[in-house]
Amino acid sequence: MRTQSTEELKQKIDGHERFTLINVLPQSEFESTMIPGAHSIPLETLNFATQVEQLAGDRDQPVVLYCASEMCPASTTAAQQLEKCGFDDVSVYKGGAKAWQESEAQEPAHA
Repeated sequence: MRTQSTEELKQKIDGHERFTLINVLPQSEFESTMIPGAHSIPLETLNFATQVEQLAGDRDQPVVLYCASEMCPASTTAAQQLEKCGFDDVSVYKGGAKAWQESEAQEPAHA
């Protein structure tokens, strides 16, 4: 399992790379922790790996998982589950929603 920095994730998004971004937090937290382009598949979802596969299109497609912050273990747990199920290209955005929101707050407003 690889990790992604905020800068790496922004480059993927800005470069329109083909990957699936998944927020693994409970659905009730999705709105407040959403990163643009992210999908909500909570870690506790029944058939989590199957739902990720359906969304990604295949188990060899790139998947980036995130949760609340670097202190939150949910994305790492989810990545381990996916790797056990045969997913080939799984990354964890370690900073999670907190780091993303902090980086967005630091960027100058676009004119």
